Amino acid sequence: MSAARKPTIAIIGAGLGGATCAALFQQAGYVVDVYEQAPVFTRLGAGIHLGPNCVRVLNHIGLERPLLEIAVRPKAWNSLMWDTGKPLFSLPLKDVAEKLYGAAYVTMHRGDMHALLIEAVDAKSIHFGKRLTGLAQDARGVRMAFADGGTASADVVIGADGVFSYVREWMFGPQDPIYTGYIGHRASIPAKNLKPLSFEDHAKWWAPDRHLIVYFLTNKRDELYLVTGAYEKWDSPKSWTMSSKQELRDAFVGFHQECQDLIEGVRLGTAAAW
Repeated sequence: MSAARKPTIAIIGAGLGGATCAALFQQAGYVVDVYEQAPVFTRLGAGIHLGPNCVRVLNHIGLERPLLEIAVRPKAWNSLMWDTGKPLFSLPLKDVAEKLYGAAYVTMHRGDMHALLIEAVDAKSIHFGKRLTGLAQDARGVRMAFADGGTASADVVIGADGVFSYVREWMFGPQDPIYTGYIGHRASIPAKNLKPLSFEDHAKWWAPDRHLIVYFLTNKRDELYLVTGAYEKWDSPKSWTMSSKQELRDAFVGFHQECQDLIEGVRLGTAAAW
């Protein structure tokens, strides 16, 4: 490769990390190809918090205005006692994050964030239906093989292909995920399913061995996201497992009534454990 030529870059996976990486490299003038195993993109996933450090990166690639049109800028992070709902602490966020760190703190749906990122990437550089099955490296670069029989090459290959990364396994060998015993139940809640809330935008109920978090996913405030953490036995740590509303009820017996109302408001078919 000539010293004057920028290396060509291949990114495996077009999720949040891969899409962000592609947008940044393209903005810097690199030739980038992104290989995504999914056939299409859909609004998948759950809620996500973005601190100012993350938002500054998104602002850098031109997403500040569209991000703030979709996301929620929570007024505060509200910590509550698990059984009484008594306020423990309220951490101011709205306007404070901008003043201290130069960018907003936001919450939003992962799928909405992903859609914004994909719009920032050259559409011609994203290749769908490309599941990586082989890598070979030599002095000329890296050659990739895909399940559909296709091949490609690049000077640099970046693995952004998730927890079961082929790139990581190729580099370091098989590494099974280590299950810590901690379960996260996740679900979306239509705001219309709930009584008026006692908090603005975000709340977290703390117990000694578990917690329950809820926050809004859109600045229309028509959808909330519930995510929990609790030590529980789980027999399938290597796969996504649908959980039920009853499992949520059982995991948070004794929690404040507002938590019970949130659990009852969960949209059927959306709860999952990880």
